Amino acid sequence: MFADLLLALAVVFLATISFVPAEDAVSAEMQANAAADPSVAVNKSSIPLAKFDQITIMLAMQKYAADNNLPEDYRVTGVTIVGGYSPATETPDRGTQTALRYATGIAELNLPYFKNTSTVLSSSSTIPSGQVVLNLTITSKK
Repeated sequence: MFADLLLALAVVFLATISFVPAEDAVSAEMQANAAADPSVAVNKSSIPLAKFDQITIMLAMQKYAADNNLPEDYRVTGVTIVGGYSPATETPDRGTQTALRYATGIAELNLPYFKNTSTVLSSSSTIPSGQVVLNLTITSKK
């Protein structure tokens, strides 16, 4: 049982580091903010979103796939949705609520990228209020 768990962790780790995305996937400002807050894993495998609708999500996923040379059959096996909040006027719960709103919206869209995806919600004051960052774990059938 321990060996199975260790193997599963190794597979997840390899799947996470196998795809190296393009540098422009996250703005320089957001990367600088993330460097100031170590609790948020904003990196090159992230997709920042300022608004939510089906077209925005589809275009962001298509751009992400094209920028990272992903195969057509790729799937998102895990997503961490980090919601932003303003520490001066809001609590971290506001960021989590924003992340939950995006997670619910993504689930309702029933997109093929997110079939059987595990979702983790988080919040960060380094992300502007009302916006989210999707940190993705990608796999492929090949």
